[in-house]
Amino acid sequence: MDAASPQPRALRGRSVTLRPVTEAKTVVRSIICFFMNAFYARMMRGGEAPTARGVAGRETRALRRLVLVDEADDFIGLGLNSLKLVMQQGRSFGCGVILSTQLLDHFEQGDDPLKALVGTWILHQMPDLKPGVLRNLFGLGSMEEATALAHRITTLPKHTSLCRGLSNDALSTALVRIRDLAYKDLLP
Repeated sequence: MDAASPQPRALRGRSVTLRPVTEAKTVVRSIICFFMNAFYARMMRGGEAPTARGVAGRETRALRRLVLVDEADDFIGLGLNSLKLVMQQGRSFGCGVILSTQLLDHFEQGDDPLKALVGTWILHQMPDLKPGVLRNLFGLGSMEEATALAHRITTLPKHTSLCRGLSNDALSTALVRIRDLAYKDLLP
């Protein structure tokens, strides 16, 4: 550790994988709780992020830290209070959370589903998508609307996503189709 950062130099800017211990659920839960509690404490110590005028003159905050949780279904239902707090308060402190999972119904797991805390959804092509799950997650009015959306998502072309929450209107529920950038296109 050094005076500039309470994070050990060996971990700064690196990812941590818990795959080797996934069978021991108590160990995984303890490790995840430790990291999320430490992240939340650091977020609070860092104070609020500076603001600037963004799109359409709205005030925005700088993104200083980001937690990426791949295969989030492994612990979405664990009820981690620190994860919920980061998702609720993180924007003010310049922190964000990305939860990645293969199935949308994972966001309905547990006693207190995280779906209400998700501001932006990025949906890639998914096979076997259940219209009922889409209806519940996005508050769609009818099963016909949910079935049409399920078909739209399951037939998305490669490197294409539907995004909800990217509009300048904070209350917009419109799905915006975007072209994703493939990894191979990032290389010179």
